[in-house]
Amino acid sequence: YILGPINKIGLDTSEIDKNDLNPEEVFKQLKQDPKLYKLIQEVKSHYELKQSNSEIEVTFLGTGSAIPSKYRNVTAIYLNVCGKGILLDGGEGTYGQLYRRFGPDFQQVISKLELIFISHIHADHHLGILRILTKRRSDSKIKIIGPIVLHYWLKEYSQCETLNYEFYEATSFFNKDVNPLSDYLLATLELKISVVRVLHCHDAFGIILEHKTWGKLLYSGDTRPCVKLIEAGTGARLLIHEATFEDGLQSEAKSKNHSTTNDAIQAMEKMGAEFLMMFHFSQRYPKIPTFEEKYTTKTAVAFDLMTITANDFNLLPQLLPVLKQIFVEEENEQEESDLPQNPSTTKRPKISKKK
Repeated sequence: YILGPINKIGLDTSEIDKNDLNPEEVFKQLKQDPKLYKLIQEVKSHYELKQSNSEIEVTFLGTGSAIPSKYRNVTAIYLNVCGKGILLDGGEGTYGQLYRRFGPDFQQVISKLELIFISHIHADHHLGILRILTKRRSDSKIKIIGPIVLHYWLKEYSQCETLNYEFYEATSFFNKDVNPLSDYLLATLELKISVVRVLHCHDAFGIILEHKTWGKLLYSGDTRPCVKLIEAGTGARLLIHEATFEDGLQSEAKSKNHSTTNDAIQAMEKMGAEFLMMFHFSQRYPKIPTFEEKYTTKTAVAFDLMTITANDFNLLPQLLPVLKQIFVEEENEQEESDLPQNPSTTKRPKISKKK
């Protein structure tokens, strides 16, 4: 991002390749790695490309936790609901991620945002919405649902810049049929929305979105395994559940009020969800988080800038071996760099002694 001079302030796109990708050239390069090319062909053979008629399209803008890393930005998920947008959390850098995903159309995407839901007041979930609010070009006020502390934070910042929004406290949305936005959401997005308290910090919430034809989508936010969340998500078509830690770190997950990969899988099975997308991974797993592969038929790992619809549920589990193969070379290099060096083979700089 360029801060000056004034006439050049904005996102630096000088290093972005403006040329269109040549699919033939891409596959030519892929053939140089027979194992990877074989895996891609297997995925391709199982997937019949169709024009999506899904009413809800899910784009993962950030899938990591705490701080941004090379491969994962912090939490943010964009929902395209029949051409209109909903943002589920928005950590720092969400504005830039929207640009990376949607390119020149990102300003239009921001303008079409109807609703922002903030699950709790941690910087990796809410700090990025200020930039979006200041850049949104629309006469209509965007609706924001979140903890009451978020209202005070936005109100204070509004003294510095004009923010065109309406705030609604999350506790007003325990009932999907009777809440401050029930009529508006049904008329505008054909949705019913409700929230449940989850087990993370004070005033932490998950959200349930029910579309009249698509079905139920549940977003966990940050949480320990939560009975209320499971009950609310019964029969969900898609569960987006945090999976911060691997199973071997159960005690750490408990101490920090987060879930493991197995916790997320168990939540899916208990609520009878059709499919699970895991996200919010600890930055110690910047690429492929570890979990039992026997669950991969109904489970997938979210990556930044990934867009999915319900039509992709059968394809997504097949991407796991492909992704592992893509990252295997870099993982090997990382392992080698992590090995302790042998002092006897380490060259030391020569120090000249003055006589």
